[in-house]
Amino acid sequence: MFAFFVYITVRNKFEDRIFNMKKFKKIMKWFSIISLLTFFGLSMCLLSLDQVGTIPDRARLEKLADTNIYKDGKFSNIEETTVMGGNILKAGYKFLTGKHPYVKPEKVIPIVKLSKSDFPEKPNDKFSVKWLGHSSLLIEIEGKRYLTDPVFGDYTTPIMYMGPKRFFPPPAEVEDLPKLDGIIISHNHYDHLDYGTIRKFAKTDVKFFVSLGLMETLVDWGIDSSRIIERTWWESVQDGNIELINTPARHFSGRKIIDNNKTQWGSWVIKGEKYRIFFSGDSGPTEDFQDIGDKYGPFDLAFIEIGAYDEYWPDIHMGPENAVKMLRKLRCTNFIPIHWGTFDLALHSWYDPVVRLSKAVRDTDIRIRIPRPGETVNYDEFGKIDYWWLEVCGFEI
Repeated sequence: MFAFFVYITVRNKFEDRIFNMKKFKKIMKWFSIISLLTFFGLSMCLLSLDQVGTIPDRARLEKLADTNIYKDGKFSNIEETTVMGGNILKAGYKFLTGKHPYVKPEKVIPIVKLSKSDFPEKPNDKFSVKWLGHSSLLIEIEGKRYLTDPVFGDYTTPIMYMGPKRFFPPPAEVEDLPKLDGIIISHNHYDHLDYGTIRKFAKTDVKFFVSLGLMETLVDWGIDSSRIIERTWWESVQDGNIELINTPARHFSGRKIIDNNKTQWGSWVIKGEKYRIFFSGDSGPTEDFQDIGDKYGPFDLAFIEIGAYDEYWPDIHMGPENAVKMLRKLRCTNFIPIHWGTFDLALHSWYDPVVRLSKAVRDTDIRIRIPRPGETVNYDEFGKIDYWWLEVCGFEI
């Protein structure tokens, strides 16, 4: 995973260069050598950093995990899954030379800045949501407030100033947020589990609802174990009038070279007495969503990832068209896309996910909302698309 960020960083440095094949081969040779040395050198240094996380206790997980998906100390997907398909050198060449010219916005993305006064004392008794960027959502449902995958830092790497940088500041800081009933974590990748953000929550009494294997990392980051509720796929926990269910996703995990798939990844169902919400976390297209829809659908609202896709990793990220297909399996028509427009994590333009999504839902009964960061969307405000991103692009698409 660290090599992935090295590719992105080097690619950005050369964004205005034109390579012919002969020069590329020479550069690629030296790049490969330097990358290999850098990768292993930095990886050894990173093993001692707190922010890379902690490998969970294998004996503990063997008592808790489903043996069908946890073997030899590692989790797996139900469906056969390839994390990086095709030729890795071709993928590296594409990262260096084949990116879209607008992987990052040239203009400022408009945000709705939030402060404590913007949050009513009592959460919405139906449901509402504020998209804070990427996969971070502040969800209110039937009098409860939950925050998903909070990442308020500027970078999605363990080293500052290296790797993808956030396109816009967080609409709210941790200190600005109202009292939360829980934080929901899908998996441990850096763009979903942020050390600096979690450390700030260590000073609060908020509970964490997390996928299996994240206990050790959160404890080492200052969260008391009594505040951490781990669940594996299809396991649930009752939080007052809300049931939270960890459900399958098709992805992978890891924060350093020696912990690949040693913690679980998952999606979450937030089930109230009247309303039901689905949060995908990270996932590629999967038949697991059919099972989730059959068991817990229909859903009143779904958050599904639509960005960071590419032909080289089709199994682990969804893309807009597949997200629409997954909505059908979940039996849901109200949709807010996530995992887009915040970090440069792939080769497509920053706006491509929502452009393709807008086309994919035309002449269908699916009602989408694409809120500006920080904007509130209430339960009855779906179906009208605000094309704010076109203003940021500054040209016709």
